[in-house]
Amino acid sequence: MKFSSQTLRTFTTLHTWVGLVAGFGLFVAFYAGALTLFHHDLPLWQTPGAATALPAGL
Repeated sequence: MKFSSQTLRTFTTLHTWVGLVAGFGLFVAFYAGALTLFHHDLPLWQTPGAATALPAGL
């Protein structure tokens, strides 16, 4: 199957934009997922001294 030059250029441009939009959408989804997964640990990582507890005595 042979495409005309204009059709090939249109498909290439469309493929580029669909890839960029899909990539950005996946980036947002994965970033939001990481924030959701680690939302309890993030404050502990921001203040390392707060997570350190003294060992309990016997």
